[in-house]
Amino acid sequence: MSKLHADQTPEGWDKTTNKYAGKFAKNGFTGKYANDALDLTMGKEITRPNVRVLDVACGAGALSLNALDRVKQSENSLVIATDFSLNMVECVREVIKEEQLTGIEANVMDGQNMTNIVNDSIDYAYSIFGAIFFPDKKKGFSEFYRVLKPNGQVAISSWCYDSAICQIFIHGLEHFGIDVEKSPLKETGLSLADRDAFKAQLEQAGFADVHIHRVVHEMVIPNATDLVAMFQSNPAYESIIAALPPHSTSKSEFDATITQHILDVFPSLVLPSPSFIGVGTKK
Repeated sequence: MSKLHADQTPEGWDKTTNKYAGKFAKNGFTGKYANDALDLTMGKEITRPNVRVLDVACGAGALSLNALDRVKQSENSLVIATDFSLNMVECVREVIKEEQLTGIEANVMDGQNMTNIVNDSIDYAYSIFGAIFFPDKKKGFSEFYRVLKPNGQVAISSWCYDSAICQIFIHGLEHFGIDVEKSPLKETGLSLADRDAFKAQLEQAGFADVHIHRVVHEMVIPNATDLVAMFQSNPAYESIIAALPPHSTSKSEFDATITQHILDVFPSLVLPSPSFIGVGTKK
């Protein structure tokens, strides 16, 4: 396997926790997509007992915490938040402690090797913009399939090519003559951006009734400078910077290029952000 990019390592995500948590927590931007995934699978509320929900690459807990709201009337149910980044897991644990939540736990775990989750034990498995970073998606998707009960459902989200953030990064790469198809972005943030290929990968893992849903939400930003600062706290940005020509001015030139692009293309500071959510069932 080739060298991993920063956004494919726990160390990369450990560094981004504090700035990441607010924007991508329960009621933040990512929470909108988490609720879409929940709507497409479990629905608004579950009352049957003993439901097990797994959140893979949970980040700051957007999916886990919203799922908990939907199973609170379900006796003896459990939401399991997992991430390979200890600091991300600690973010969720801190919320659990502060809000005295029950029916939820947070554990360090690699979604490509979930040895602590037994076969056929999970009703719903999710990954909200997490599985896109798996170096080995075939193995990761097979793990989702393994841990789900028969008739259990998976929902995985990915960015689309025309999402504003991806377009901003693509513009910055093209400024340096870098083909996005040969860049780190293609291996991570855009790795499931081909609808047909995304569907095929879920089917190859064994899932049936696979549907790739397109959903769109908007990110509203205060100004272009703040957005670039947010990028700088994210390992996906670090991976892209590492792919630029090794000049001392490359990073500053990239930042200036994408800042101007934001001002030119998104003067309203509203960023349309389409995503695919792949849903499948274990038969």
